[in-house]
Amino acid sequence: LIQLYTYVDDLVLDPFMGAGTTLVAAALAGRRFVGYDTDAAYVSLARERVLTALSNPPADPDRTLSAPKVALAALENDGFEIHNEDVSVRGSGLRLTATASDANGQEWGIYVAGANGSHGSGISSSVAALKAVGEAIALRAKMGPEMLLMLATTALPIPTTTGGVALAAVQPQIVARVLELHAPANECLLPSDEAEMSA
Repeated sequence: LIQLYTYVDDLVLDPFMGAGTTLVAAALAGRRFVGYDTDAAYVSLARERVLTALSNPPADPDRTLSAPKVALAALENDGFEIHNEDVSVRGSGLRLTATASDANGQEWGIYVAGANGSHGSGISSSVAALKAVGEAIALRAKMGPEMLLMLATTALPIPTTTGGVALAAVQPQIVARVLELHAPANECLLPSDEAEMSA
């Protein structure tokens, strides 16, 4: 739940922390944490557990990064130049995660859809995928024609589900590229028409 509802560096408050389980989870997820308890023994135990957890960090560094940070890092590794982050798209009621340009100078609007945890379910459920498709349509309608839209997520819907069919229907005219984070080599998934267009 901490990764689902908070971001890296958010403050997690645990009143009546007991043995400190929530504080340990917050620490391992890269969140700041505060807890209190009326029992001094619990306070001591919680401190000890947090210190032990922090001295043995998780093996996977991406576990502490939010999905937007993972997406932007993957794009930079792929030769994209990130220009601005958290960009309001006037008239859409939405914000792009970032604007960027690729090695050919093409401008992109990057939109990370789904839960913000780097190991979340992304848009794998049809409800989340349909929401992301609707948001992509609203963004595309208000973005300038010179900018292409890339949708990034930690998990895609199964192609034969309602969400998968809807996502395929908006490619490449509305969503020019889909980036599935944690796919092999963080590969960009391109519809064949778009691959030819950008070559």
